[in-house]
Amino acid sequence: TVAAAIVISIGTLIVSPIGAERWAQAGVFHVLVALAIVAALAFCYVLYSVYMGSEHGPFNASMVLFVASFAGLAVSLFPDIVPGQLSIASAASNSTTLIFMLIGIGTVMPIMIGYNLYQYHLFRGKVIPVHH
Repeated sequence: TVAAAIVISIGTLIVSPIGAERWAQAGVFHVLVALAIVAALAFCYVLYSVYMGSEHGPFNASMVLFVASFAGLAVSLFPDIVPGQLSIASAASNSTTLIFMLIGIGTVMPIMIGYNLYQYHLFRGKVIPVHH
């Protein structure tokens, strides 16, 4: 994940003129540096918690690492979804479709989140092999 984030960051800066232009805008580079520091600290914590034998530390730090990396990519490309081709405004559907989707997602998302929380709670802890 860290290697991929580094390659994508360098590629966004060197290959993508839109990404390089976005990074040069006022305030954007500082946000990206802050996200990079958060990602680097999360990676260090992953290594530390694995070394210390922590059960929850690597997972939690990996989530922070993923969110920081994704946020950096989003900040680099904003307001485009497809750089140079499709902006967020042009990708949005009409109001009726968005309201319909909001109702559908608003109904299903709490159920999905509740089910996942239940799964994580039910299957928490390490598996201990039982010898018969």
